[in-house]
Order: sequence, then structure tokens, then C-alpha cells
Amino acid sequence: MSKFEVIMSVVAFVSSILFFLIVNLSKLKLINSSKKKRKKEVRITEIKYLIYKFNLKEEKLLQKKFIILFSLVNSLIVTAVFMVLMIFPYGIIWQILFGFILLIGLIYSIYGIIGSILLKRGYCK
Repeated sequence: MSKFEVIMSVVAFVSSILFFLIVNLSKLKLINSSKKKRKKEVRITEIKYLIYKFNLKEEKLLQKKFIILFSLVNSLIVTAVFMVLMIFPYGIIWQILFGFILLIGLIYSIYGIIGSILLKRGYCK
């Protein structure tokens, strides 16, 4: 691999992270603005998963810093799967299958790590 290819890969990785970060943070802004318009509470899927799996307190997880953390983690997961699939040399069907398996595995493992860290920090009920 030449230096140019390495530089282009790094640029593509960074631009993908920035793109998904912008998309997820705009989704966060949209959720916050819609929450102000209607009083019905919007529950994020990641928070529901952590509450049910690790028995965490919902009040503490609805803080803005956790919602930003979940947006960042989702951006990194999608970007990592996308970058791995770009170097996967097989057909599109195999790329989709491998990408789906990799995506599910990364989601469960990373959110499992986040949940165990939150348990150690005392966010349990």
C-alpha cells in the first residue's frame, strides 16, 4: 500500500466519522426540539437497551452527555463497519451479510462495555 492510499484511507475514515457525527447530532437536535413541542417523552433505543439489560436508572441516562456519547458511539460503529466493508474483496451479497453480522456484533459488544462501565460507576438502581 502506497503512502497516497494510506492518506486517502485516513481522509475517508475521518470524513465518514464527521459525516455520521453531523447526522447523529442533528438527529439529537431534532429529538430535543420535538420534545419541547409535545410533552410526550421520546425514549432512545440505546437507553432502553441499557436500562433493561443492566438495570440502570433511566433518570441519569437521559442526561445530554449520555445522548451525545451514544451518538458518537453509533457514528463510530457505522463508520467502522463501512470501512471494513470497503476492503472486503467479495461480492455485494457477502459484503451485506458480513456487514450486518459485524454491525450487530459491534453494537452488542460496545453497548455491553458501556453498560458494565456504567454499572461500576454506580448508575444501577
